[in-house]
Amino acid sequence: MSDITLIDMMTPDPVEKISTNLGILYLYSVLKKEGIDVEFKDYRNTKFDDPLEIETIVNYLSDSARIVAIGCQSNTLAHVIVAIKYLKQKHPGKIIILGGSGPTSISDKLIEKFEFIDMIMLGESEETIVEVTKALLADKELDGIQGIYFKKNGKVVKNKLRCRINDLDKLPYPDYGILDLKIYAPRIITARGCPFNCTFCNIGEVWQHRTTYRKIDKIIAEIKYMKDKYGFRAMNLSDDTFMTNKQRVLEFCTKLKKENINIRWSCFGRIDLVDDELMGEMAKAGCEGIFYGLEAAADKVLISMNKRFSPKKAIETIMKSQKYFKDGVMVSFIWGFPYENMQDFLDTLYISDYFADNNIRAQIHLLCMFPNTKIYEQYRNNLRFSNNLIPDLALPQITKEIQKYKCIKKKLVVSYMAPPVFRNIEVLQLIKENPEIFPQYYHIHTPELDDKLKVMELFVIMQRLDIKNIVIVFEKFVVIMAGKEYVYIQKSDTDYKERLNEHVSCLLDKDHSFRKSANNPYIFRIEGKNLIVVNKDLFNRIKEIKSKGLIAYPFEISMAGTKSLHERCSSCRYFIRNQCDYYFLL
Repeated sequence: MSDITLIDMMTPDPVEKISTNLGILYLYSVLKKEGIDVEFKDYRNTKFDDPLEIETIVNYLSDSARIVAIGCQSNTLAHVIVAIKYLKQKHPGKIIILGGSGPTSISDKLIEKFEFIDMIMLGESEETIVEVTKALLADKELDGIQGIYFKKNGKVVKNKLRCRINDLDKLPYPDYGILDLKIYAPRIITARGCPFNCTFCNIGEVWQHRTTYRKIDKIIAEIKYMKDKYGFRAMNLSDDTFMTNKQRVLEFCTKLKKENINIRWSCFGRIDLVDDELMGEMAKAGCEGIFYGLEAAADKVLISMNKRFSPKKAIETIMKSQKYFKDGVMVSFIWGFPYENMQDFLDTLYISDYFADNNIRAQIHLLCMFPNTKIYEQYRNNLRFSNNLIPDLALPQITKEIQKYKCIKKKLVVSYMAPPVFRNIEVLQLIKENPEIFPQYYHIHTPELDDKLKVMELFVIMQRLDIKNIVIVFEKFVVIMAGKEYVYIQKSDTDYKERLNEHVSCLLDKDHSFRKSANNPYIFRIEGKNLIVVNKDLFNRIKEIKSKGLIAYPFEISMAGTKSLHERCSSCRYFIRNQCDYYFLL
């Protein structure tokens, strides 16, 4: 039996290639270097029918050494905690250590709340895990080891935080030899930490708002090693902020070209840190992909989340990036902020669709309330839980059941709803009883939330059916998703009719009938949970995708008429004329 078992408790993803967890690979390498017999297990590389079943997790954890170090993120933490409780009942002699970004951000609450957790390692743990393992194997005291919270005689002991590792190059390379290289995507770091303070993100807090850098020559040497030893031809530079130092990035590109390694790579970027010179040199050095966190398309929302750029600047930069990275540009968006109105929301949808139409990958997520973020601290007393509205970033990506709640069309991915994944009542109860530990499963009220969900549903339908123009008539307002902008018009506005005609008349012929084209506009009427479609063809197409389980929101579909207005029955004429303030002949 090994001295210690390292377990990566991320869950399997049925769609993507497994992204390497560099943190736990570093821990494996330092333990091995110290002569400690270490076993590595990756839960993502499993084929269980239901990876979230607690008994399955318990059995998987049971086959381990006496010292079990479990790494997990926020999206698996609740299931892991319940499983650990039963693991300790089954194997009381095992020493359970938690680590990773999930436990680190709420370490004090976890260690105090759950008696079956023996220890939590905080932040960088390469030095910590060696000291802890040697002490446990020799039955020595843990009081002097920095960077841990632990139990001693039933009481919680909180040791001092460990200083950040200044020289990252002294660490041995992550050991890719323990992985099935056919199913893992390689990664490398050039630095650790993030100096920025986005209100929705806790990465800076995890790294104590400090960045440490590796030497460029050491990075180049590792890339050559990974290519020569493992045959990697492409990899991701996984720094949270690769571009914080322009001259450093230029030096990296120059040396990478000079060594003629011929490797393809991608990285995370920032709107306010890139320019033509930098992107040009990166492309020449083999960079084929860049990921931007734009997050919103409204000035006030970007300002509130502490971004340092405007939507106009962001769009210009992202479109310019395509010149250098072609098919490799990706942008993320977040909706559901408490200060986001309907027009802000529509702006975000429009820009994401605009990018997708221009061959730029875009993804949209519901705001996830991670602990230790500024927005969580500000709105922690306003958390709301719904098993049918859970931020997708809080969910384990483990089954096709979840994947079907994503709209994938061209380059656009919309993740906005959640099925009832908490089949285990104990996990669900744990989350509901501890919002301060699991805020990521909650949402905060955003203005017109129910209406935004209905708009999002129709936005998904637009993407799936390749429809370019939709007019949605609500009780108190109208949403137009068409042309070069998405517009929100309240019926109480004095210029309501004029604005409506201004934005919609361009879609019609002179006789107010739809133009004969592949991108005909469609008119919807939202009434409670009913979606009324004023078009027979679209009605049938929506029924088809609904029957395939591709619509998440629980509305029913009705139809108002199938022929021209004058040929419809009186009830349909009444509906259209009296319920739809602005209607068209079909």
